[in-house]
Amino acid sequence: MKKILETSAIAFAAVLALAAPMTAHAGCGVCPQCDPTDNDREQATRTIDEIKARIQQLEDKLVETLKKHAQQTTGAIEKVGPQVAEALNGHIRALKDMELERQQAQAMKEHMTSKSGCGSTTQAEAFRDAEVGTKKALQEIFTESNDRTSATGWVPGGGVPPSGPGKPVGAADDIAQRFDKLQDYRNTKEDVNPGKTLFGNRTIGKETPVDRTGVSASNPPGAQVPTELKAANELINNITTPIKQDPAPMALTDPATATPAGKQAYVRLRSNEGREELAKAALQLSVAMRDPSVDKNKVAEILNDPSFQLATTDQDVVNDKISQFYLTDIVMNQKYQNPKWHAELWKDGLENVQRQMAQMMAFSLMLQWKQYQLIEQLTAIESTKLAMDLEVARGGGAQVQPLPSR
Repeated sequence: MKKILETSAIAFAAVLALAAPMTAHAGCGVCPQCDPTDNDREQATRTIDEIKARIQQLEDKLVETLKKHAQQTTGAIEKVGPQVAEALNGHIRALKDMELERQQAQAMKEHMTSKSGCGSTTQAEAFRDAEVGTKKALQEIFTESNDRTSATGWVPGGGVPPSGPGKPVGAADDIAQRFDKLQDYRNTKEDVNPGKTLFGNRTIGKETPVDRTGVSASNPPGAQVPTELKAANELINNITTPIKQDPAPMALTDPATATPAGKQAYVRLRSNEGREELAKAALQLSVAMRDPSVDKNKVAEILNDPSFQLATTDQDVVNDKISQFYLTDIVMNQKYQNPKWHAELWKDGLENVQRQMAQMMAFSLMLQWKQYQLIEQLTAIESTKLAMDLEVARGGGAQVQPLPSR
């Protein structure tokens, strides 16, 4: 750059020399143009030196200014650099936090209870309520049925309690009372019709009259239409214990006077009572499972179908409630056999299918437990039948021997 400035200065001096005024007296030897000396060169040299000095000053000033500017810039960078770096780090942390929140929100969304999930929860609650209702009903049925079976209970002093309505003591009283009841059933035959009285109903009401649609003959004068529960219990009695045993006489219940033959007869009486209860158990469980214990409004949520409603004329709805048996029937037929349910399996991908599979496994486990209870009872019945056959084969007989008199 310095070389360029020097060249420019020389050119500038030459121009000044050429631009000096010229006179008409050429060759006078006095003016600078005619002076044979080197005055013009000296003048040009001085001018060039002055220009060089000024250029040097400008260069020095420019260099100094650039140095100062560089120092200021460097200081600013050193001061601002950490701040910029910290800002960038903060921005990166903010981006990471946002990504973490997004992932958490996505995870919450994926695990959030959906509408179908709420239906699954309601289904579990409904079956829980149904199981509680079934056990309560089974206990009530057992207590009522026990009044006809416990013929050989201990009576203090050997006395016999008097018969009362619905609670006969002897076989004769029991027959008389049952005969009057059976007169109410002679047209519809509830006591001999399992399909109509028990297995044909999905819910059995305690106060619901038996459906007598299609009965042609009129009821006997003064006859009362039985409730579904009474008709079902009467069917069980008619199948298992049509005639009640006479109570054991004092000769059997008093250890001080009981003879060996009497003791043997007493053992047979108690054995028969156990067999009667076992024969009733499976049928009583069927009745208990039909006890109304589940709110019918839960059905729509279980099916994930707000528009679903049980018909107002549905005879299996008792006081706005349905039974465990009816609830299972609805889940099987209205849910798992519904093409819409199978189509929605693919709606939310693999995770939804896995949730549905877990729900079905829980429902299957529940059914398997019920099945196990029934198999257990049936196994006990088969064992009892085998024992009775062996008793007959040994020549002892399975019938109760005549009781000793008082």
